[in-house]
Amino acid sequence: MILLPEMSQRLVDEEQFSTEPTRIGRTPCRIFKHDISVLKDAGYTIEQISKVFNVSSSTIFRLMKKFGLRKKDMPQLTDTALDEVVRKCSQQFPHWGVVMQHGHFKSQGINVPLIRLYEANRRVDPEGLCFRLRKVLKRRVYNVPGPQKLWHLDGNEN
Repeated sequence: MILLPEMSQRLVDEEQFSTEPTRIGRTPCRIFKHDISVLKDAGYTIEQISKVFNVSSSTIFRLMKKFGLRKKDMPQLTDTALDEVVRKCSQQFPHWGVVMQHGHFKSQGINVPLIRLYEANRRVDPEGLCFRLRKVLKRRVYNVPGPQKLWHLDGNEN
């Protein structure tokens, strides 16, 4: 694994890990936000970053959460660009709901939060959204005298 030159120099110059033999519990380590973000931007995976710092990948995940770093940065689409993408998708697949569109966009590498997709569908295709919401199954409410009085034979017994 090849380290970036400035990162390897920092690892040598600064003591990244301070170990105190009298301390009980996890060995304290100092890993900085800048170091993780530089390696992540260089294309390193979480596992590779954890090997660089000689810690577990769960430690890197925990530190990334603490620092507010994401595993994958979501490129932000403007509302107009998102509306255009949603318009094309709804024309091509008119019966798809927001969840299906979300999966379709994820497979194409477009990561958009679901709430933004709902808003874009409301702007682009309000009639289609109402049509799809009308077809949602309503949960049935049963009033039975006791347990084992109503059985469904739908194949979901196991």
